[in-house]
Amino acid sequence: MFSTEDQEAILRYIFSHEANMELALGVIHARKAISERIIKDFLTRLEAKLVLEVRQLGGSWDVVNDLKKDPFQRYKQIYITKNDWKEDDQDLYRISLGPEKWDAKGFCLGSLERLGQAWPKTAR
Repeated sequence: MFSTEDQEAILRYIFSHEANMELALGVIHARKAISERIIKDFLTRLEAKLVLEVRQLGGSWDVVNDLKKDPFQRYKQIYITKNDWKEDDQDLYRISLGPEKWDAKGFCLGSLERLGQAWPKTAR
């Protein structure tokens, strides 16, 4: 993200004055809150855009954002599904985006199928 030269400039700035060091330590301490705000803002905008897009598709699409409260929660997602893709009130298929790990260092985008059912052996 930052070149070696950029990192060196940042380090020089941080270590040049005690107040700069205090600011840097505060940023480190607030890292999770900063990440959470960035991710929540992104997900809110994405959800609003998806709602508009699926309306244009027609049919009975749902947009669900399970990550509103905690974007770091494992196994939660923002996803779209269609009512025709349900069986016994459970989604059979989804197009989703969710954290790869509990700390949201990475996100996975993909489709899920056969939710709540055993996967066929060939799908592994």
